[in-house]
Amino acid sequence: NTPPELSLDGRFIAAPANREGDEWSVVAVDTGIEAGVIFPETTPRQLQVIGDRALWLEEHTAPQDGGGATQIARTLVAVSLPAGDPLWRHEIQTKIVDNLLFLPYDAV
Repeated sequence: NTPPELSLDGRFIAAPANREGDEWSVVAVDTGIEAGVIFPETTPRQLQVIGDRALWLEEHTAPQDGGGATQIARTLVAVSLPAGDPLWRHEIQTKIVDNLLFLPYDAV
């Protein structure tokens, strides 16, 4: 159950169009009209629709490094609407997140 992703400007919402989650519908919030479909590899983050293009950020978690930090590979993706035809993908700087240790509730 993947939650929908609201565009940064609040004008569009993207939600999985099928059970597999490999196709998402992009819908205008004010009219309910579908602007098109996209085919993200992961949940689209920071969605934007500009004219006949949809752009978003994809994040892929990589294995932990030796120091216990998680690496998150990030890619900017652009497609044309309404068909979701790929226009370009651009790898951006990998994000490093230090892992947090949580104590069990009863240990606090």
